[in-house]
Amino acid sequence: MKNDDLEFEDEVYKEPNSNTPSRSKKPFYKKPSFMLLFLLIAFVVSIVMYDTYYGNQIVKNIIEKQKYSEENVENDIVDEGGKTAKESDYMTFGSDTKSIFNSFGGGFLHCTKDGIKFYTEMGKEKWNDTFTMASPSVIVEGDYVAVADIMGRTVKMYNSNGKVYDLSMDYPIAKVSINKNGFMGVLMNGSSSYIIKIINSEGEVVAERVEATKNVFPMCLDISEDNNVFAVGYVDTTDIEAVSKVVFFYVSENGGDYIDGMFGAISKEGEYIGYLSYVDGNNIVAITDSSVFAMDSTAKEVWSYKLNNKLEYISLSAGSYIALGCGDSMDGKDGYRNGTVVFLNTNGKEAGTFESGGQITYLKSYSQGTVVGNGKKFKLVKKNGGLVWEHRATQDIKDIIPMDKNNVLYVTRNYVQYVDIKNYVPVSLKDYKNDTENNETTEETNVENQNNEVLENGEAENSENVENTNSTDDSQAETPSENAQ
Repeated sequence: MKNDDLEFEDEVYKEPNSNTPSRSKKPFYKKPSFMLLFLLIAFVVSIVMYDTYYGNQIVKNIIEKQKYSEENVENDIVDEGGKTAKESDYMTFGSDTKSIFNSFGGGFLHCTKDGIKFYTEMGKEKWNDTFTMASPSVIVEGDYVAVADIMGRTVKMYNSNGKVYDLSMDYPIAKVSINKNGFMGVLMNGSSSYIIKIINSEGEVVAERVEATKNVFPMCLDISEDNNVFAVGYVDTTDIEAVSKVVFFYVSENGGDYIDGMFGAISKEGEYIGYLSYVDGNNIVAITDSSVFAMDSTAKEVWSYKLNNKLEYISLSAGSYIALGCGDSMDGKDGYRNGTVVFLNTNGKEAGTFESGGQITYLKSYSQGTVVGNGKKFKLVKKNGGLVWEHRATQDIKDIIPMDKNNVLYVTRNYVQYVDIKNYVPVSLKDYKNDTENNETTEETNVENQNNEVLENGEAENSENVENTNSTDDSQAETPSENAQ
């Protein structure tokens, strides 16, 4: 008796009666049960292939989600028998305190509404400063760190040795930008106008503007690396179709021959500007809801890149490239798949693309690469689209910040860990108790998140208030924005 005889038969095999004339058997591939199985397999394969190459990868996502749920248990506490991180490799903080972390000076910063600390390594504090802010925003540029209370009036500047100066503004702060030399631009929301101040590295005001034109709203600003020029992005809603403008002003006495120090401008009809940043020397990049373009030091446009996708996140924090986190394609345009990251070099050319495999929920760029998140899956990607590492978390992650080689700052809701991400060792919090010193919440701010809100909501609410585009951590034009973040 052959095993094949029962492979496609449901009835019990019986030895043929020697008195019964033998009948020839049908080949197994002609049997009805085999044909049904073959058709079923072909049907399933065709669905999966269509979904993968032409659909939204629904089947793939379901399989991935099921695989992930089977492999991982969402629990901050690991089994006693498992390997856990050394206490010297992590620090805990109150889970009800929304902390902001940034890499800085070879170490990292930890900011809450109660103050800021600089650590040269895990647990080794170099300096700290206490304050009270309702909504602190942290901006890091080179050797300088600015902390501003968004919609408050306090702004502080630090370097690797501690506080440089602090100032109290006359009006609520809406946006802050700094350059690598410690110059700061502050956009304030007055009762009937907007006020812009440029402050040097000594804390002295070196330029000031009052924007009182009706239906014209300053949205963003930045300062050139040579400290001589600052640019402001405006949205003008006077006419039916909005117009975005980038206007250039001299900081110093060089502007004496120009009205209000203004020496150049570029307009974009039907676009809503959300972000400005100097890159590659004194060239400045602007991002709107439909394009990315750059201007040189003479206010001349040098390149433009049209967008075919809505942007979920943007990040220019690396300085040498621009990372665009794509959402759905725009109406009538053949864009990239939702979840694709497009990398532009400072000449406006695509340096690479990366399909993350799902909707982007996190994107921040660093010199080591761009960290891309899809839920609890995180990847470090080079600007050419190459994958450096991939990590699947078992809990909610606030930040993964590359430090050196494969080491990262791994930030959760109640601890920060310094760890080799390719050889991740979990933290055991069996004996963890909340830090009662920081038990009040902080409004966490993030430049990239805010920028995306501007890009997504500009058509509807640009006429209301710069308050809706409050700046956040330039460490990542971070937000959808948490996203442009």
